[in-house]
Amino acid sequence: MGKVKVRHISGFIVAVGFPVLFLIIGIWTREWMYVLWSLPPALMTIWGALVVSRKQKVVKD
Repeated sequence: MGKVKVRHISGFIVAVGFPVLFLIIGIWTREWMYVLWSLPPALMTIWGALVVSRKQKVVKD
């Protein structure tokens, strides 16, 4: 159970935290490339979570 929570927390930090952090940096510095560089890791994390959840759903059925 502990590993599952760590995975959820780390995934949430990457999916939401990185874009928000880099959005704040982008607003502060007015360099919007920071925000663009944060989107690929967030999107890959979300995509990975979707793939894993679908596979788990198929295995359970």
